[in-house]
Amino acid sequence: MTVGICGREGYCAVGECGAYFTFVNSSGTPPDRSPSVEPDSGPRPFAWHGTGEVIVADDEIGVLTVTARALERIGLTVTRCEDGEAAVAVFKADPERWRLVLLDLSMPRLNGAQALTAMRLLRPELPAVLSSGYSESEMRDTVPDAKGIVFLLKPFTVRSLSEAVRQVLGE
Repeated sequence: MTVGICGREGYCAVGECGAYFTFVNSSGTPPDRSPSVEPDSGPRPFAWHGTGEVIVADDEIGVLTVTARALERIGLTVTRCEDGEAAVAVFKADPERWRLVLLDLSMPRLNGAQALTAMRLLRPELPAVLSSGYSESEMRDTVPDAKGIVFLLKPFTVRSLSEAVRQVLGE
């Protein structure tokens, strides 16, 4: 499977069993070129491999699936949640179990900032990656204390996701 072929050109292709998805750029026009995606040839080496368990929460099932698979490919064990409330419930069951959380800022029931606030009541030093299609400055405005947080702008690549996780873990 190939994931994370995303760019400012306005496309994001995900190859699995020959399926490709094309998204329109912010100008409302389709990209000028089709993404070139090579067939899956097995696992590809990553410069960094992580270990441990993470919670990923995103209400967009496609984004949740691709993000979880990318994190699994770099060595992490992922628990998927479809909203912030579910993520908090999973976290509260065993707060020390989780190495980090990756939360979308715009989710129903509890958004990413609200979910992180609830989690940090139990574990204030919890590392977090917050993702959004908004700019980093807009994301920072939603979180009063950005200590131990890395902001990840959507769409993101596997490389930028891996780098964000590595950075927030201090590795």
